Amino acid sequence: MKNSMLLNVVVLSVAALFFAACQSGVYPPSNYIGIFDQYNGYENGKLPGKEKSYSGAWRHTLLSGETIEGQYENGIPTGVWQSALENGVVTKKVVYRKNGTYDSFSYYPDGEPQSVEMGTYAFRDGAYKRKTEAYTVATGSGTNQSDKPWTSRLRGAPIFKNDGLEMVCDFELPLYEDNTFTCLVFVYRKHKGAGEGGKMEATGRFDPETGKIFEFSQKAFYGNYRLGIQRLGDGRDSLVLVFGDDTPQRLFILPGPGLK
Repeated sequence: MKNSMLLNVVVLSVAALFFAACQSGVYPPSNYIGIFDQYNGYENGKLPGKEKSYSGAWRHTLLSGETIEGQYENGIPTGVWQSALENGVVTKKVVYRKNGTYDSFSYYPDGEPQSVEMGTYAFRDGAYKRKTEAYTVATGSGTNQSDKPWTSRLRGAPIFKNDGLEMVCDFELPLYEDNTFTCLVFVYRKHKGAGEGGKMEATGRFDPETGKIFEFSQKAFYGNYRLGIQRLGDGRDSLVLVFGDDTPQRLFILPGPGLK
């Protein structure tokens, strides 16, 4: 078996996943910031920046390794703003035009297009306002159920090691009103450089009474990773990320809707 490190099963709580995304860091010089409606608990337009007329570039690296960068003109975000993973893959790019219109491009962790949004914006009177006028979801990157009503959504990006390389398991699992779910998972190298990644999508139906998963199926787009179902000690099911050659090895229990 080529995988050099076998990790214990880790049950991830939803609270821990969302806490990891809320990190302290350096604030921009202005009260405004590009891309975000909120930043580190502050509404956009009410950030504690002290240079209200700042002009120039700003760049910050979060504790997660993700970078945020953009330009200011007299304290107002302008031009191209973008966020990128530690490995350099751009996940969001917003173009602010001086005529008050914007284009926003979102990308999956493997760099494939996710969505395009266009509209109008204003950084004014201590607030960031925007109005979406067009929104398009990219096709060909997995099942598109973005318009289907969902009751809860789980997201996370735990880190594990494969052959000594730090890898990230980035997943999103919405549970829909009819108790079906779609889980889209990307595995990629945390740092720049070569390293086998993966992309999978799983669908199924969740029984809220028993906590069990039925009608489970999956599709692997690329990579030597797969998803499976793990029966927990109390009888509930959860999704598991596995990889390996002949004998898949258990890495993480992804928190299925039955976990509390």
